[in-house]
Amino acid sequence: LLEELSPRLVLSGHTHHGCHIKHLNKGSEVHEYTIASFSWRNKKSPTFSMLSVSSNNYSIYKCHMPQERTVFAMYTVAALFLIAWMVKKRLRSQGIIYTKVSRYID
Repeated sequence: LLEELSPRLVLSGHTHHGCHIKHLNKGSEVHEYTIASFSWRNKKSPTFSMLSVSSNNYSIYKCHMPQERTVFAMYTVAALFLIAWMVKKRLRSQGIIYTKVSRYID
């Protein structure tokens, strides 16, 4: 297929892993990039690829996503801060927590 089509770039997909392979075709290198699936279910740190193509060149960038546990940890911390803020606001509205206005009262 490489000899028949003579591509300058080959892209393929895989459910779990990505890789880069160099093939020799008629004395020139043909690069094959296998792109992994974009899912935390298949991989702990999924990536996606950005491809830029011009008439005589191409470039591929691999972009990493955060791990699933990092995202869940950030959600948990944000939820705890939100709950603490809501409790403080509620206690302040009931007069249980007072705000100190000044150091000396006349």
